[in-house]
Amino acid sequence: MSRPCRRRTFLINKSNQITYVVFSVVPAMVMTLFCVFFIFDNGELILRDSREKPMVPIYELQQTVASLDADGCSVQHRGEINDLKKELDILALSLESGYEETVYRWNETKRGLYLIMVAVLLCVGLWAFIYSHRVAGPLYRIQKNIDELARGEDIPPVILRKNDDFKDLAASLEKLRLKIQEMKHDGQ
Repeated sequence: MSRPCRRRTFLINKSNQITYVVFSVVPAMVMTLFCVFFIFDNGELILRDSREKPMVPIYELQQTVASLDADGCSVQHRGEINDLKKELDILALSLESGYEETVYRWNETKRGLYLIMVAVLLCVGLWAFIYSHRVAGPLYRIQKNIDELARGEDIPPVILRKNDDFKDLAASLEKLRLKIQEMKHDGQ
């Protein structure tokens, strides 16, 4: 049994196939960019809120402690106020370092999303390119057969591959081919 012929020409009908791929990739790219922008924009808002919200009570406590310190307290209370200032500073530093870790994780997430976006666009482009063969191949073959018929040449039966589009058009061309053949034989 002979092996089927492997395709060596990747672009059968260059302009149509490239247009098909572009019209497949551009909407996917626009949608992906919109989604990524939406995710990034909301992520930045969440990130900013995660820094500001926990710090508000600490700033308020620091202001309260500062006003207590300014009022002039006894020596015993001054030591307690200084201890409270130190604990507030430690808490603020702890929250700040936690925020830095959150920023790092968010940046890693963004990098991952960029990679996913590129991978999705490449997959869509590849899929569109592969699928374009189901359209371009039959159109090329049908056009070639119509041109041969127009020149009065006999053409072989129009048979498309299993997954090709335009089978109904090929069937109509086959009917036309048979009708022309019949008319030629009747005319002789």
